[in-house]
Amino acid sequence: MDKKVLIGFKLGDLWTDTFVFQKGKRQGETGVSLKARLLFISWIKINGDMVYQAPRRDDDQPEQHAQEAGTAEATPPQPDPVPTQPNGYAAAHTGESAGSFESPAAGSF
Repeated sequence: MDKKVLIGFKLGDLWTDTFVFQKGKRQGETGVSLKARLLFISWIKINGDMVYQAPRRDDDQPEQHAQEAGTAEATPPQPDPVPTQPNGYAAAHTGESAGSFESPAAGSF
């Protein structure tokens, strides 16, 4: 169709895959192919016209600003406050079963 298509994207888990050419002037030679997982498509242009732009994600903004500033470290998340008095679950489930992934039907209340 003679159209120029450009795509902005993010890849992850990049790896190489080797193969042997089966036809052509390189028949019998080993080739290498790069493979990756497609994580995100940010935009698509066809013949210079923007046909798709991903909606802006607000939760990416702090991380994006930290990367633009050249800092490798972002502020670490603050831990949740620890309750000063035991809650009902912790009081009812002491010992080995406390914090387990058993369903409520498996234990007695």
